[in-house]
Amino acid sequence: MAEWIVSRRDWKFAILEFGANLFHLSPEEFRMRVRDFLSFFAEDPARRQVFCLDLLPNTDEIRGTGKEKAAAFRQVVREEVAAAVALPAVSMQRNDKEDWAGGVPWTMPEPPSEKVLTLVRNLDHPISSLSF
Repeated sequence: MAEWIVSRRDWKFAILEFGANLFHLSPEEFRMRVRDFLSFFAEDPARRQVFCLDLLPNTDEIRGTGKEKAAAFRQVVREEVAAAVALPAVSMQRNDKEDWAGGVPWTMPEPPSEKVLTLVRNLDHPISSLSF
């Protein structure tokens, strides 16, 4: 998937979210997937900007059974983005008090549309500051 995205010329920046569909992996397996995925963006000759969200809330985390694993996955994303020095990336992290959709608890695996709109608004400032 990453190779296909990078090969396309019809985009100027990418927003990547890591982990939602990989939560069945161990943190080390997840690390290898993130590292491999980012390597394609690091080789992008156009050097387009990449924004990396660390992990949106998932079903296990919402149920309370996956909080430690989610924290480990978020740490993996932060570390791998920081380690990919050739990658023009920004790691956009949430903290325990808020999420990318404005701090309102996620109550279902598929977020309601107003949460998605809040997510987009929260990403507006870092993206609009880019010069294309």
